[in-house]
Amino acid sequence: MDYIVACPDPALLEALCAFADHRATLPDPRNPRGVRHALPVLLSTLLVALAGGAHNMAAVAAFTYDQRAWFRLWLPLGEATPSRDTYLRLVRRLVPETAVKAALWLLDGFCLPSLRELVLALDGKVARRSGDRAAGTRALHLVSAFLVREGLTLAQEPCGAKGNEMTALPRLLDRLVLEGAVVTIDAVGCQTAIVQALREAEADYMLALKRNQGTLHREVKTAFDDAERGPFAPEAEDRCQTVERNGGRRERRTGPRGHRQRSMRYYLSSRPVEAEALLDLVRGH
Repeated sequence: MDYIVACPDPALLEALCAFADHRATLPDPRNPRGVRHALPVLLSTLLVALAGGAHNMAAVAAFTYDQRAWFRLWLPLGEATPSRDTYLRLVRRLVPETAVKAALWLLDGFCLPSLRELVLALDGKVARRSGDRAAGTRALHLVSAFLVREGLTLAQEPCGAKGNEMTALPRLLDRLVLEGAVVTIDAVGCQTAIVQALREAEADYMLALKRNQGTLHREVKTAFDDAERGPFAPEAEDRCQTVERNGGRRERRTGPRGHRQRSMRYYLSSRPVEAEALLDLVRGH
């Protein structure tokens, strides 16, 4: 690609050009007829805009327009900047693996910095309006690693559909340095292989236990039910309660040890925690 070499910092210009050149190696899912903006231009401006705080394609288009002079220092961006619809059509046609490869290049490798003492929620989501039935493209399903307190998504792994999250979770865990972190996963992650991977990574975990693990769920439920019907003398009892309004409802949450609630949920945790900390982990996921 040819670039307008007008950046005052040669080192920065070299890095930005390499950033765009890498995107030129990715497959372009668009029909070459009528293509107005090159794939490296669209992917580079898209990722930079998202990193800069854009939350949708309209915001990405606005960001690119506002920063067009800077982009032209290292990208062959024409007089007309990409529109919202241009970005939207590209995102709908991108193969999930291509999108992830484009973003992962920014990490300069496959491992992230240490997450010691941080709470990391792993959960599956569907990218809004990412599918297009008319074009025959499916919605983009992703498993994300989200730092709860910091509000930061560290990594994402595509999966074909919600039922394929189990295959994406191990790949996502392999890219993270989890030593010392607390990882929370919903019931899909309550699997022997996932627990083993977390232990080998020296991470703590809190996993939701539901009926998809029938035998274990029954054993845990029976243990708590038996304790409530008879004398229950735990080594230490801790209780925490929160009351708030959410969506027009008054919600009360209590986190005692072995206390029955109207909605009972069970979790497997690798380390003992206080009731307040447990509630924070549950609500943060």
